[in-house]
Amino acid sequence: MSKAKSTFVCQSCGAISVRWSGRCDACGEWNTIVEEEVVESGKHTRQSFKEQAAAPIPITDSAQGVSTRLDIQLAECNRVMGGGIVPGSLT
Repeated sequence: MSKAKSTFVCQSCGAISVRWSGRCDACGEWNTIVEEEVVESGKHTRQSFKEQAAAPIPITDSAQGVSTRLDIQLAECNRVMGGGIVPGSLT
């Protein structure tokens, strides 16, 4: 079981603080800060994106076409980059 958490709230202006203080930093009133327990709203749940998963399609049916590459005029750079630079890949 986790430790109970609490916050300190000014009864005059409603300012929230993580620790007690004799004087409220927001409004300047003395002895108006009281401790309040923080109630946790149950277990933390993670969102699941399974319902939004897309169905796989064959790569041959892909809408992406083969992009032409820009020749760099350096054979080794062209080889390393798979035949040249893809337009829009460099900024």
